[in-house]
Amino acid sequence: MINNKIFNTIKFIGGANNFHSLPKNNLPEVAFWGRSNVGKSSTINSIFNNNSVARVSSNPGRTQQINLFTIGVNQAMIADLPGYGYAKVSKKIAETLYNLCYNYIYKRHPKIVFLLIDSRRGLMDIDREVIEALNILGHRMCIILTKVDLMHKDDIIQLKGNIGLIDHLTISNRSKDGISQLKDKIIDVIK
Repeated sequence: MINNKIFNTIKFIGGANNFHSLPKNNLPEVAFWGRSNVGKSSTINSIFNNNSVARVSSNPGRTQQINLFTIGVNQAMIADLPGYGYAKVSKKIAETLYNLCYNYIYKRHPKIVFLLIDSRRGLMDIDREVIEALNILGHRMCIILTKVDLMHKDDIIQLKGNIGLIDHLTISNRSKDGISQLKDKIIDVIK
């Protein structure tokens, strides 16, 4: 049985900047994706209550590979995907990373893609494109609205209305609000 003890252990197993270099495994996988600087690495660190698991950078566009972690006693895998939509990397690198993520999602079939959206920025066109593509590919998705502690409650309600019926959670990595619900969602998906 999978329970919260799965979050006691996380181990970085490697990163890859091309699909064929990804380590093979038979574990259930969950993926974290979103625009650059949305808080993917901070969210992973919050889940495991460890600020040194996933590298956090104040410079957007730093993650230029898929980083894989095993969790629990080899019970599941987490994929930290490179962010999209950051203009300061070359167009070729941005396109290569975008394609790497789609290849991963299409060929590795993670159990769920947690699509992180910065609540201060709201849904942008590129986020809508990703949501549409994930729907077309038939992948289970949950939107994670990050940085909600920096928003007024009415603005969060309006943003949730823009999301509509898509499964979603709100979190704050600073206050840890919503992190336990995210853990519950991960356990539900991988069991």
